[in-house]
Amino acid sequence: MSEKLTVLGWSGCPSTGMVDTWVADVCAGAGIQPPALELEYVETDEDAAARGFIGSPTFLRDGVDLFPEPGAPPALTCRLYRRRDGRPSPLPDPADFVEALRR
Repeated sequence: MSEKLTVLGWSGCPSTGMVDTWVADVCAGAGIQPPALELEYVETDEDAAARGFIGSPTFLRDGVDLFPEPGAPPALTCRLYRRRDGRPSPLPDPADFVEALRR
């Protein structure tokens, strides 16, 4: 799998700096090729609103959020994901991420 994902990030969120390593580790654990990542920063409320940015990091394939949250308001914030066991996490559940890549 050699696709490209855009990662929208906000410089005020510590999770943004973990994305490269996290994606590589998750993909290695699943035995798949990690996608190429292109990090784009969202730094203003106006840019967040224009891009529909609901928090950092946001993973996009062809401009579409891999983990959509309909109705979530745009914001300069860290994104909160839910693990499969219900725990909150700054990054998606690894199994959900792999599943999203395989779709």
